[in-house]
Amino acid sequence: AGETASSIAEIPADPAERSKHLKSAGYFLDASLVGISQLSAEHLLEQPHVHPMLDDLSFETSEEKLRLRFNPHAVIKQIEQAKHLASQPVSHHTHMIVIANGYSREATVAEPGCDWIHGLQPWKAAVRSAESAVALASYLRILGFDARSHSATTSNINLHRAAVSSGLATTGDDGISNPFIGDGFELAVVTTSLELAPDQPLRMQTGLDILRAKGPGWWVGWSSQKNPRNLVDMTGRPYRYSRYPTERLKRVEKPTSFIDEDRVPRVPKSSEMFLRAAFGDLGKPAMEASKDGFSVTKAPLAGALRSALNVYSLLQRGEPAKDQVTGLDDPAANADTIKACMHFLGADIAGVSRAPPWVWYSHRQDGSEMEVAHPNAVAVMIDQGFETMAGASGDDWISSAQSMRTYMRAALVCGVVGQHLRNLGFSATCHSAADSDVIQTPLVLLAGLGEISRIGDTILNPFLGPRLKTGILTTDFPMTPDMPIDFGLQNFCNSCNKCARECPSGSITAGDKVMFNGYEIWKADSGKCT
Repeated sequence: AGETASSIAEIPADPAERSKHLKSAGYFLDASLVGISQLSAEHLLEQPHVHPMLDDLSFETSEEKLRLRFNPHAVIKQIEQAKHLASQPVSHHTHMIVIANGYSREATVAEPGCDWIHGLQPWKAAVRSAESAVALASYLRILGFDARSHSATTSNINLHRAAVSSGLATTGDDGISNPFIGDGFELAVVTTSLELAPDQPLRMQTGLDILRAKGPGWWVGWSSQKNPRNLVDMTGRPYRYSRYPTERLKRVEKPTSFIDEDRVPRVPKSSEMFLRAAFGDLGKPAMEASKDGFSVTKAPLAGALRSALNVYSLLQRGEPAKDQVTGLDDPAANADTIKACMHFLGADIAGVSRAPPWVWYSHRQDGSEMEVAHPNAVAVMIDQGFETMAGASGDDWISSAQSMRTYMRAALVCGVVGQHLRNLGFSATCHSAADSDVIQTPLVLLAGLGEISRIGDTILNPFLGPRLKTGILTTDFPMTPDMPIDFGLQNFCNSCNKCARECPSGSITAGDKVMFNGYEIWKADSGKCT
């Protein structure tokens, strides 16, 4: 829950068109199914269900955890508002957006790396459904319409009844199910005062219905992006290996670009270009633009996703349990376990590396020194989505929303695993786009997730190219690092030059590699790029 904008945005007048937009936004956020229903008294719980940990939130402790680049007090205000409103009625709301997230492949007991994820399908799906509902509710409030999300642990709504009313499920002797994903899904709901066009409930499926929906076109993949071969996420892929055949890549002892580790200086956090813009180092126009989050706030969905990213920063830090769990002393098995967890939770690719001192910032924004906290790191990549990024200019509503979606997802994935490691007694910190103690690019390189490209400070992945965002988890949990990769990018970038020709700001060099701060890179003009 939260504060609704004082002015109402221009949106389609047609309730059917509104429903299409909101369902599309749900699928953009990776929901398996989205449906719309009217809200009636039969959907309301007699007593709202409120998460038992909500009352335990200490805002003093939370504020100590927050080291956001901009305005941690706004995040605290968000949480205080939600805490106040969580048990309030939603009787003034008229419609519901119902979100279902399906289960991924169930890991077998014998599968390496899967010790921690058995039996967690419902919780993973519930978290991901809740994430989408929170983002959509925030999006509607930014547009000026009251809205609230309802999840598996905090809800005013009977989620199963909402699923049936919105056409996502039918009832049976064993509960509710969907014709395509069965009963392997979890739900969340957004209630709102915005008028929407409801979907019709499903009737009980006849043989003809099943044939029409799941006939030859379904089996060969003509009628839908989803088909029996890819309906269940991670089908045919070991969790420790990611969604792409990274195990087939050529591994090398050292990165394909030289790093003079003895001469890489530690730099202060204030050297980060978005902070430099905010401080006025890049001139007044850039400083003014930074106040509105650059391109983010002109896209309401991106603004909603950035709010979720900022709140996830509460998962980033914390003290480890006093008693450390024993029996976790096999670094190779530990690395498999961590990567399997990352892929299970939603990372597309993950890798393990050391975390040398030169990747850590030297000073915070206030000038205080920052310590080298951990020896090991895990880097994750989240795909920004070919289907939408192919239509983006790089500075529009698609690209800003995809950027925030992937940053948000990386923060969730790393934040959950980091909290789990702290529960086991290991020190761990998540580093996100909102709050990072490390320079992420060299850690991605060391973890074997890509090579340095002509684009400059961007690591290019052989499967995703530059269409990705990253997150980092640092820890003292013992893990065997992955080796860097070589897929021929240095020769390719040396002879291509297309990105330099196309770069609208002229930031990307057409020249040769140079040594900069101890790195051998094609040096882009970071100021122009920002």
